[in-house]
Amino acid sequence: MSNGDESKYSHRIYKNDPVKYKNYVDKRAKITCKDSSIYEGIVYTVDPVSESVILINPKNSDNCGATILMGGSIKSIEILENSEDSLPEFFLQEKPEMSKADIQLKKEELKKLLMDNRIPVVDDNDVLTIQDVVSLEPPYDSCLCANPIIMSRIQGILSQLKTK
Repeated sequence: MSNGDESKYSHRIYKNDPVKYKNYVDKRAKITCKDSSIYEGIVYTVDPVSESVILINPKNSDNCGATILMGGSIKSIEILENSEDSLPEFFLQEKPEMSKADIQLKKEELKKLLMDNRIPVVDDNDVLTIQDVVSLEPPYDSCLCANPIIMSRIQGILSQLKTK
């Protein structure tokens, strides 16, 4: 690579090693910041662009704290050990099992609520779709949509159903 090519890729994002950052995940780490503060916890994720780190500190089986350390403030990261805790379990909510009848009832209530809000909905094999832009799959408590404005509006309607 010539000197001219090297200057084109001089931003530090091109010099970062994403594999190194991936290897930090799920490991207990000690992070020293430029202001000499020290944080310890389990690395939940690392943003390879900003080099920011999210540390998780499990307090008990039902509760944990999170610390976000901005990449520009980090001086060093020292891996202490592999984590014994399974991090994804902290963020999974246990959902009660719904019977097929309950799911069907919820679908009908949701369809009625959408129609009452003048939103055309099509039922295609238990997947509710709105103008081929939004999809709602059983158990109808979340939606898939690429447009954040539309998704926000539909989520607002879904929350009305949850409060009933």
